[in-house]
Amino acid sequence: MLELNQKYRVAVVMVSHDLTLNQYAQRVYQIKDGVLTVKVGVENVEDCLA
Repeated sequence: MLELNQKYRVAVVMVSHDLTLNQYAQRVYQIKDGVLTVKVGVENVEDCLA
């Protein structure tokens, strides 16, 4: 998916409850208590739990 994003300049939107998939994302959007947050440059699962 990352190759598609870089080569063809397309966005890939993946929706999941599996936090281990964050390692494939450049940006993670999270909805918690109705509030949308953005975490850029996510390195590991613990970064998304903060």
